[in-house]
Amino acid sequence: MHNIEDGDSLQFNDGLKFGDEDLVYGPTANRELFYFSQRYGGRTLTDVEYTHDYAIRDWETFSERCMEECIRAGNKIHFDLTYMTDVNNILNGAGIYADKYTSREIRYIRKHWTRFSRFVKFYKQSDHGF
Repeated sequence: MHNIEDGDSLQFNDGLKFGDEDLVYGPTANRELFYFSQRYGGRTLTDVEYTHDYAIRDWETFSERCMEECIRAGNKIHFDLTYMTDVNNILNGAGIYADKYTSREIRYIRKHWTRFSRFVKFYKQSDHGF
């Protein structure tokens, strides 16, 4: 099985550019996800129209639907892990960050990895910058 912690991860670089319809995920504290998307492109969930219909009852469901629609259209999901700590506990649904939306989203991707593997890339800033 694919190891979500070290597989398909890339280091940041200045030549990196995401597609306009690609989705970007990651922690939103200190507007880091906003800056990530501004620098490399793509859309955050706040850029996607949130519809309140019978099938979307909450933000988590909305996020899952957006991920599914993204890969169905052949677009990519770019997940910034730079500011995620305690990843082992997050993946196991434990620890102080277990119930955060970003943690739930990464577990959703892992749970459905056979469907997502071709479409998801993980990124982590190195000690040497982007």
